[in-house]
Amino acid sequence: MAVGIVPMHSIRCGFVGKRLNVIAEMSMMSIMTQISDPLPSIDFTMEVDSENGIRVLILDPTSSAWKAWETQLDSRGLRLNVVSGAAMLDEGAIAQADILVISVEFEADGGFVCCERIREGKENPEIPIIMMSSSRSLEERSRAFKVGANDFMQKPFPLEEFLARVHSHVNTAKLREALRKSNNRLETKVKERTQELERANDALNVANERLSSIGRLKSRFLDIISHELRTPLNGILGAMDLIKSEWVEEPDEELEEIYETSKSRLLSLIQDSMLLGQMESMVDTVEAHWIDLDAIVNPVMAAIPHSRKSDESQRLGTLQSLVPPELFALAIEKLGEMVTRFAAAGEVIWHCAEREHEMEIHIFLKDVSVPESLLDHFFEPFEVSEHETIAGDLGLRPALVGEMLKLAQGTIRLCNEGSSGLKFEVCLPKSPER
Repeated sequence: MAVGIVPMHSIRCGFVGKRLNVIAEMSMMSIMTQISDPLPSIDFTMEVDSENGIRVLILDPTSSAWKAWETQLDSRGLRLNVVSGAAMLDEGAIAQADILVISVEFEADGGFVCCERIREGKENPEIPIIMMSSSRSLEERSRAFKVGANDFMQKPFPLEEFLARVHSHVNTAKLREALRKSNNRLETKVKERTQELERANDALNVANERLSSIGRLKSRFLDIISHELRTPLNGILGAMDLIKSEWVEEPDEELEEIYETSKSRLLSLIQDSMLLGQMESMVDTVEAHWIDLDAIVNPVMAAIPHSRKSDESQRLGTLQSLVPPELFALAIEKLGEMVTRFAAAGEVIWHCAEREHEMEIHIFLKDVSVPESLLDHFFEPFEVSEHETIAGDLGLRPALVGEMLKLAQGTIRLCNEGSSGLKFEVCLPKSPER
């Protein structure tokens, strides 16, 4: 019978079958001695459409040979479409199939040609292809793989082996297709996310440019105001000094106090405005400076009336910063001035501490508080009115201190300690050892 396909029990009756069984048993014993756990069972079953099953297109001139297996294969979920000649091949059959089985003997040399055309075509180029032949020629086997076959079977072969190979290749194809779709979805998501990030980045750049522009305008505005105020103010102050010097009668002490206070406030405001506008240009962007914190902090804190250092206070290390030491010292001086204005006759306790990644300066003022509504924006320019705290007019001191410490990569915050008092908290980054 020229079927070329026989059941498994037939192959075991021949010498070749016995030899294959012996080799298989020896290989299995060799593998089992190398691993401690038993080999996992291999499940060749797969989820198939109960209505369509696995659609197998077979190109084989001996189409009648498959009739013997048709019922068994159909019960196992395989739907065969056997074509014995190219003239009988439906144009859409390849596109609808899940796997293609091609005999080398199909249309003389046409089995190889057919496989090669399918791989080069657009109809279903990724379809799994199994080629088969009754010949033992290694040349045919090699050529089959060269033209794009996924597997090669030599006739006759048992039904179970055919089923296992079909399931294996269809499973692999489905997994590959699922992976392709998943990759496509992922690429789409990545593309969409990238576009979102690009749009967000563009919007951020626009916002940053606007902020930079506002910052430049603010600095320019402060420069202009400071410059324009200084000239007429010098004239007013000079004239007032001349008037004071020519007073004949005893001077009005209240008027003189108002004059001196206003003079001091105006001069301080002009000086601080100029400093606030020019501060960023004073930062060295090339060379870092080493700042001895104890040498700057301790004298300023000790000069505050009624102040004392806590017993638990630690020595502060050295700060590495792009901010020049004189600018940082000015920030601490301005902080000392603010604390003095708040403290009045109350006690001031200051405490320094070194943490793992930062250095802290805490300044506690007894029996003092600030309205909660001011705490979050206390260090912003012109946010605190002279009537809102007991410190009176602070001018630009809070803004100067906040900006200077920010340039030094530090922070400052103000908080009420319940009913017991007020606390300034300064936090600076801990620098590496010199």
